[in-house]
Amino acid sequence: MTRSELLSCTWNRSGDHSGTIELSGLLQYPTADTLQELVVTLLAAEPDLKDLHLQCAQVTHCDPYGLSVLLGVRRRTDTAGVGLHLDDVSMSLDKILRVTNTLAHFTERADELTWRDS
Repeated sequence: MTRSELLSCTWNRSGDHSGTIELSGLLQYPTADTLQELVVTLLAAEPDLKDLHLQCAQVTHCDPYGLSVLLGVRRRTDTAGVGLHLDDVSMSLDKILRVTNTLAHFTERADELTWRDS
């Protein structure tokens, strides 16, 4: 299997200054590089982007490498002046964010996060 078969990252422009990357699959070594590469490309190609949403409902697993990539995405979006929003956070992603005490790094306010119901 290739990285793209294990983690799907689909970009959708959702407004003049915002867009969403839908994540599906394993956010881990080495698949998480797919997300990192897409974000680097988007930030260069979309200079008017102000808000980037990561739709996380279909993230089935996140390991420490995947978390590291998410933190790198946070740094890149901050540097570019783009707001980063985690939407519909899956239970597996929520768990690693809470266990590692990194949840607060992904929002300005805790109420900006949304969780999947199941």
